[in-house]
Amino acid sequence: MMGEESGEAMARTGSAKSDRMYLRIDAKTKRLIRRAATLSSKSVTDFVLTSVTTIAEKVIAEHEKIVLSDEDRDKFFDALINPPSPNAALKKIIRHHRKLAS
Repeated sequence: MMGEESGEAMARTGSAKSDRMYLRIDAKTKRLIRRAATLSSKSVTDFVLTSVTTIAEKVIAEHEKIVLSDEDRDKFFDALINPPSPNAALKKIIRHHRKLAS
């Protein structure tokens, strides 16, 4: 039923839903969403929640990953494999940190 928690939504969240979100939409958009939900054999709530969650995960993933050019990737791995020697400023910071830590 549309008012009940679906198995899919329970599996996704791990618990019963307790928070609500409210939004206002125009009649045309509401009809579009209802039609898509019906064609997907989902309640409107499950259709919207699944769609929005998928998009939200994609947006977050795009903002959390770093894409490097081949040249930048090679420089990064070279710096990991062959790290440069510490310069004077880094040595000074390390000495300062050791004094604070002891």
